[in-house]
Amino acid sequence: MKIFCLTIAGSDSTCGAGIQADIRTFDRCGVHPFSVITAITYQSATEFYGYKSLSDDLIKQLDAIFTSYPVKFVKIGMIPDTKALDIIVDVVRKHELIAILDPVCISSVGKRLSSEGLELEIERSLFPYIKILTPNIYEASFYTNRDLSNKTIENIAELKEAAITLVKKLYSDNQALDAEKAIVIKSAGTKQGELFDLVCISKGIGSIDNYEFTLYQKPKLSFNGNVHGTGCVFSSAITAFLAKGNPLAMAIEKAERFFDAKFQKFVSLHKNSYPKS
Repeated sequence: MKIFCLTIAGSDSTCGAGIQADIRTFDRCGVHPFSVITAITYQSATEFYGYKSLSDDLIKQLDAIFTSYPVKFVKIGMIPDTKALDIIVDVVRKHELIAILDPVCISSVGKRLSSEGLELEIERSLFPYIKILTPNIYEASFYTNRDLSNKTIENIAELKEAAITLVKKLYSDNQALDAEKAIVIKSAGTKQGELFDLVCISKGIGSIDNYEFTLYQKPKLSFNGNVHGTGCVFSSAITAFLAKGNPLAMAIEKAERFFDAKFQKFVSLHKNSYPKS
C-alpha cells in the first residue's frame, strides 16, 4: 500500500499550481494523495482574476480524511484568511503532523492569495509547527525584513544569515528545541550565471555549529508557457520523499533532482493567451 500524503492548498483550474500540481507530484513520487481545498482561484497562466475562500468547508473536508486514514505528512500551500489559518494550525497540532509549508501569499503575477497582513499571523501561529519552510527569495525577504533580491554567490554570507533567521522562527519555547528543521530559499541567488537554492538545516536551537548549508545549482531557463506552480511542485516533492522515510537532507536532495528532471516541460500557450498590451 502506498504511503499517504495530504495537501492543503488552493485549487488552480489551469492545473499548473495548487492542489492539482500537488496531487500530480505526489502520484509521480509514489505516494497516495489526499487533498483539502482552501480556496478556488480564477486564473490563467498569465492572469490572476481572484479567489473564493472555502474556509467554512475546511473542517468537514479534514474530518472526512482524518476519521478514516492515518495521514502524518502534509504540504500546506495557499491559506486565504485567518479562519483557514486557525483550522490548519489546530489540525497540525491535534494530529501531530509533519508539515511542509510553501508560504505563498502573492501569486506569480503579483496578486494577493490571502487577506492583507496574514503573513504575520502565519509566522506567529503556524511557523512553530513547520518542519520545512520553502520560501522564494521575495518571501524570504519579507520574513527576514531585509532585501535579498539580486544576490550572487558573493553575498552568500548574507543569505546564510537570512536562512538562520528564518529557521529560528520554526522553533517555539514549548517545543523540543533539538528537533531537526530546515529552510529552503528558492532561487536565492546566482552563481556563474545560474540560479541556486540555499538549504539551511538546523539540528536544533542552542549552538552556532548546528546549521548545515547546501547549495543546489540549476540553469536559468528562458521560455514562454504556464510556469506558475514551481513552488507547489517542489514543496510537494519534499513532502513525498520525507513521507517515504528519507532523512530530511535526502528528502530535499531528491526533491531537487525530481524538480530538475520532471519540471522542465511546461504547457505551451496559444499565441492569443498572452495579455494584449
